Amino acid sequence: LGSVSVICSDKTGTLTQNRMTVEHCYVAGRSIPAAELDLRQDGPRQLLVYSMLCNDASDTDGVDLGDPTETALLHLGRALGLTAEMVRAQYPRLGEVPFDSDRKRMSTVHALPGGTRMVTKGAVDVLLQGTVAIQTKAGVRPLTLEDAEEIALQNLAFSREGLRVLAVAYRDVAEDFCPTAEDETDLTFLGLIAMMDPPREESQ
Repeated sequence: LGSVSVICSDKTGTLTQNRMTVEHCYVAGRSIPAAELDLRQDGPRQLLVYSMLCNDASDTDGVDLGDPTETALLHLGRALGLTAEMVRAQYPRLGEVPFDSDRKRMSTVHALPGGTRMVTKGAVDVLLQGTVAIQTKAGVRPLTLEDAEEIALQNLAFSREGLRVLAVAYRDVAEDFCPTAEDETDLTFLGLIAMMDPPREESQ
């Protein structure tokens, strides 16, 4: 340590604003800046809707309640014309497995256009362990080793930019399905969402 001349440290809310914002999404094999998301396309819209459903935050009347990572997803939806109230009223939550820091993921169940589905979001490496398929522009197919490597590389690229990355996946289930943590397997990968906590102006 005698040769150290500069020490950089970070504490959320001190050097940063503690206000997460979505920067990029990765869906259907391509990375899309958040500002360029087109909800007329099925992939981006599905990714955003699923991330707002598998989410415990709220932003009623401009007041954020919940984890900053989750409120960032609601802010993106609102900026693109989708509110949490609108999406959740259309697809009510039928069941859930709450987030757990050991599992690093959470799951919720909804009656969606594709049928009853369990939506899971969480850490990329953890979700990939339980993923067996991938959704592409051409449809759903088995997840290959090359697919997993490409997702891992995209996750690494986002991480190297200082972004926090969440993965979103789903699984088709029966109407009366009651989810448990053991059911977070046989998932279909949908996409990644990369966020950042902007630095305070005075810290730059």
